Amino acid sequence: MARFVHTLLLLCAATLLHAQSLRIAQAEWFTGNDPGEGLGIAMQVADGAWDEAVEEVIANLPSGTPGNVVVSVRVKGANGYWSSAYRQVVHTGSSVPGRQARVHAGEYFWDSDPGVGNATPLLALDGDFNSALEQAIASDNTITPGAHRLFVRIQGADNGWSALFTQVVQVNTAITARDIRVQQGEFFFDSDPGEGNGVALLAFDGDWNNAIETGLASVAAPAEGSHLLYVRMRSADGTWSNEYKTVLHVSPSIPLRSVHVQAAEYYFDTDPGEGNGTPLLALDGDFDGALEQIMASEGLNGQGSHVLGVRVRGSDNGWSATFRSVVHVGPELIARDVRVQQGEFFFDSDPGEGNGAPLLAFDGNWTDAVETGASSEAAPAIGAHLLYVRMRASDGTWSNEYKTVVHVSAPLSTRPVAVVNGEYFWDIDPGEGNGSALAATDDGFDEALEDAVTSDMSELSAGPHLLGVRMQGSDGGWSAAFQQVVSVTAPSEQDLPIAISAYLQGPMISATAMSDALRTNGSFPLAEPYTALGFDHIGSGGESIDPLVFSLLHGQVVDWVFVELRDPTDPTIVLQTRVGLIKKNGDIAAISGSTRIGFNAVPGQYHVALKHRNHLGVMTLEPLPMSPSGSRLDLRVHSTPTYGSDARASAFGRALLWCGDVNHDGQLKYTGIDNDRDPILMSIGGTVPTNEITGQYAQSDVNMDGSVKYAGAGNDRDPILMNIGGTVPTNVRMGQLP
Repeated sequence: MARFVHTLLLLCAATLLHAQSLRIAQAEWFTGNDPGEGLGIAMQVADGAWDEAVEEVIANLPSGTPGNVVVSVRVKGANGYWSSAYRQVVHTGSSVPGRQARVHAGEYFWDSDPGVGNATPLLALDGDFNSALEQAIASDNTITPGAHRLFVRIQGADNGWSALFTQVVQVNTAITARDIRVQQGEFFFDSDPGEGNGVALLAFDGDWNNAIETGLASVAAPAEGSHLLYVRMRSADGTWSNEYKTVLHVSPSIPLRSVHVQAAEYYFDTDPGEGNGTPLLALDGDFDGALEQIMASEGLNGQGSHVLGVRVRGSDNGWSATFRSVVHVGPELIARDVRVQQGEFFFDSDPGEGNGAPLLAFDGNWTDAVETGASSEAAPAIGAHLLYVRMRASDGTWSNEYKTVVHVSAPLSTRPVAVVNGEYFWDIDPGEGNGSALAATDDGFDEALEDAVTSDMSELSAGPHLLGVRMQGSDGGWSAAFQQVVSVTAPSEQDLPIAISAYLQGPMISATAMSDALRTNGSFPLAEPYTALGFDHIGSGGESIDPLVFSLLHGQVVDWVFVELRDPTDPTIVLQTRVGLIKKNGDIAAISGSTRIGFNAVPGQYHVALKHRNHLGVMTLEPLPMSPSGSRLDLRVHSTPTYGSDARASAFGRALLWCGDVNHDGQLKYTGIDNDRDPILMSIGGTVPTNEITGQYAQSDVNMDGSVKYAGAGNDRDPILMNIGGTVPTNVRMGQLP
């Protein structure tokens, strides 16, 4: 029954009459005579939506004699008092009988009538003549520009044609598509920094819409308030567009509330009181999922509408207000046992049941069967066709035909494309044939481009770059350059651990061990010595160790060492330094006792140099790959290449750092100015060569046995002479560090 409803704002009126916050606990309605407070028909409300409840009451008034009906509504407040009844007259009219219209066919034409049944047919899928008409008009390119009359008529199931439906259609001249190529975009707030100086928009595959959203999300928001956002683009000819602007309002940040839900419960229709509802069992706090699971599994008695109430309890043990929603329970659906045994399809005209092209379905997969059948069947003529599909059940009966419109286009001729070369460039086009060549194997230019771009990324500065790619065909001609903006992110520094092993010539006593006399005689310093000796620290310096580290390293510490991380291209540049502890077996530990030294740098290749306070330093010949997973450098073996020539000594079949650089000037000298022999003599007094000092941590203790001697067995002078050749005292051995 159709009803003409006047505006009913009863509850809003109630709110306006009282200048106080009203809480409605219950509401009811009735027609005709008043049955008394609490005896009307209860109104079921979800989440306090009383307006919708009133509209639902009016929409579902019982059928009766057409005319005026007085609908009354009243509400009860939280204090238990009922309001006055608010009344509204609703006029109900007679039911409009539905007409059963069956459209069998349709046709349309322009301007002049070709006669019934002779116009252009409308191919409708499942009787959807609206879409059929829209599709037909959109694909009809025969109409000249100007005003035309479109006529449509349809044929009923009785084969009778309807009157003509007509509409004036204005056909405009075809709009020529502009070839717009956007190469760059930028945006800014409020004041224009000048063309090319705004914040760059990084668009992938020309998706500038997402580029704007991504750009706005990645920059710092302006101050609170209204701002003008400007966007402009640069075309392929280098000219900038006008600015597109919009007002953007920046609101203050909304602080997040920390909501901790500890429990929840629900009930249907009647509230049992806080804590007495059915509990919601939530996994990992997923109360939404718990409620959905309850709704799917709960069995409600009786069909019809029910009120679902839900409330939650916070960490303060206080219960929330009850959230209510109306749930409608319908009759249980009986599953139909449908068994399809056969299927067929055909185009345009029906060959009769069982005579169509059969559908071959595997495991009952009729969807794929239709796609496979339609693609394997010889295509009908170019144009629009109706594809029909029908199925046969296990009882031998055929279904109705399911149909859809299929448009067959002229086949596209395949172009023979033979790519013989490819090249790419960054930012500036060097010209055809002058870019970086793409080395493709088996014509795998995609893989070649990925490999090339990956290897170049480390050499590009952080920020947006323009990547250009073009191909050369077998005719020698080059394609246009395909260009894409690539954003290069600055690599982040990470912990790069390295395990280093080396031997010092001075304390070497066997093929597998060095002397740890400095530690055993108590002269080993707990603080690193290199700051006091003038070594240049970068990222280190001033470290000291806990005596417990000796126990952690099993009492094998020989001395402090100095490790440098150097630039891979220019090894004279020291990037970072670390101090470590060298053990008897040559392994170098961090001051924490860890077995590896760690540098904080970007993963890549670096030179590594090792220094000691009275030995010549040594460095890797080639940059060493370093990553967070760790690296290894063993300078104890001769097979590890080092920078320079004859950079290490040899003893016991091992490679060792040359000892004797007492004054730490990077060379070994026995005589002359700044030689390394005289400091030894001066250490013991300077006049009596047979003197000896013990128990000191000294530069002049070349063999690192805990004593300084100029003459006699085990003296510290002879190793210097031996390392410069052993016979010509004026020889000099130069260190090999760059």
